[in-house]
Amino acid sequence: MAKEDFLYLIATRFSHIREKFYGGNNRKFAIAIGENENILSAMCSGSRNIGLTTILKVLDAHPDIDANWLLGRIPSPESKPYSRDEEETAPMVAAEESEPNGRPEADSVPWSRYDAAQQEIGALRTRLEQSAESVARLLKENSELRKNPVSPSPATPVAPILA
Repeated sequence: MAKEDFLYLIATRFSHIREKFYGGNNRKFAIAIGENENILSAMCSGSRNIGLTTILKVLDAHPDIDANWLLGRIPSPESKPYSRDEEETAPMVAAEESEPNGRPEADSVPWSRYDAAQQEIGALRTRLEQSAESVARLLKENSELRKNPVSPSPATPVAPILA
């Protein structure tokens, strides 16, 4: 599957979610996932690429939607977005168990890029947690310094340099 077809598939799934959960109201969909309304409209129409952050926002707002369905790994049911009901996932689980790598094989999905993106997301989350800890520590130190405005050591005089 070409990249354009893959992006169009995801845009179609986004449009399906907008129709099912928000009655086609783009504004409600945008507010629910924290995205700009005009950008989301362009994503659903396929004129703008959908980024990983937006996909994660949709999955965060709708935990009942399976990421495999949203990314095109499994076929779309006719009546509703794919959900994680046991009845519906049983055939998929059986198919996955027969695969050596634990995933159903599909020519339509660039799995190496997907796996690399998942690893990068994990690394970014770790870096974000470390940064948040550093910021919290620096804020605490800053507030302690503000409480005690006197410098802990006297200023060192600087001798002028004469050339």
